[in-house]
Amino acid sequence: MSEKRRSTLVPFGAVMMMLVGAFNVMDGLVALVNPDYLREHLLFSDLTVWGGFFLVCGVVQLGLGALVLRGSEIALWPAIAVAGFNALAQLAYVASSPAWSIAIIVADVVAIYGFMAEGMAAGVEYVETERGWGDTEEDGVAVRDAGVA
Repeated sequence: MSEKRRSTLVPFGAVMMMLVGAFNVMDGLVALVNPDYLREHLLFSDLTVWGGFFLVCGVVQLGLGALVLRGSEIALWPAIAVAGFNALAQLAYVASSPAWSIAIIVADVVAIYGFMAEGMAAGVEYVETERGWGDTEEDGVAVRDAGVA
């Protein structure tokens, strides 16, 4: 078993991250172009600042989602951090459009779950035992970090 096992949740998480990025780009553009469409009940600052923030955050999310979808393990942890930061930012923005913000928060959490399925398995080495391949102590397998010899 020389090839690394890959979770099917990671591509799903990447697609969800790109979907959230597209939602943020759309939300940012609406806030910048037509601020009268949204309510001005914000935690702090004004709608144009939030629009610019979500526009930039959406572009970053689209890029990280595309990198993770292409198989980049380096982009996995920054994608988790950006999705978590976006979920927190959506909490501050929830007074302007509650249902939209909650939907984006849920999509962020689903993307984080998909990424963590792979992220927690990164660095785990599978060792062949007498009974076959395994990755748990119950199987009598020594699990260790890939960087430790």
